[in-house]
Amino acid sequence: MLSWYRLKRLCGLSWEEDQSIELILLVLHFVLLGVSLV
Repeated sequence: MLSWYRLKRLCGLSWEEDQSIELILLVLHFVLLGVSLV
């Protein structure tokens, strides 16, 4: 989850910025994480 937080910091997004974008990036993060584990 650290990489996700770091990504958000790099993008300049705050936790209150945009829920839809957060959700999309969060799903994408877990998808990439799952792929890397395969």
